[in-house]
Amino acid sequence: MVQAIVYHDKDSANPRYAVAVKQLFASHYFETALDLTVCVPDQEHPGMYVITLKGSSQAGLTGFKGGIVRKVAVDKSRSSLEKALESIKQKLESQTD
Repeated sequence: MVQAIVYHDKDSANPRYAVAVKQLFASHYFETALDLTVCVPDQEHPGMYVITLKGSSQAGLTGFKGGIVRKVAVDKSRSSLEKALESIKQKLESQTD
């Protein structure tokens, strides 16, 4: 279960967007997590920068087994982020007709 907050700057010339997602409950290893994604227009070129920060706290991921589980969790997070960014890129590029 997560809580999400979306911010949209009203400046139509240079709109900015931000999304914060806070984990409230999870049935996996993460005790807490906070993701922040910001879209900032590039002032010199068409397009924007998508900046994502992720933070989390895990319980019981120590020792040999914890190291393996942590690596799997990081790999899955990275893979999910790559897929999300590729999807955003495709959607934005398809709207520039």
